[in-house]
Amino acid sequence: MRTASHLVRYQFQPGVSGNPTGRPKNPISRKEILGLKEDILSALKAALEEPEQRIEALQIATMYLWGKPAEFQLTEEAEELDAALAAVKTMSVEELKALAVKDR
Repeated sequence: MRTASHLVRYQFQPGVSGNPTGRPKNPISRKEILGLKEDILSALKAALEEPEQRIEALQIATMYLWGKPAEFQLTEEAEELDAALAAVKTMSVEELKALAVKDR
């Protein structure tokens, strides 16, 4: 069985960057995009008129013009509601009617 000692030469060295070329630059900055806003909106409008391109055009516009939406966590109440809705979807019509009569 080999030990991890053979990997020592691949460890990070002190004072040496693990990414010497740095973070890749975005080819187009947001400032440049904002300068082209009218052209982008015209292209988006044209793409929205084509059914095959509609979804992709909206996804691209959302990411580049307004930024990606922030990630969020569901609250405990929302998770409980989601579980309850999932349970209701599995119930038959008779079971749902019985629940409705029971709750009156």
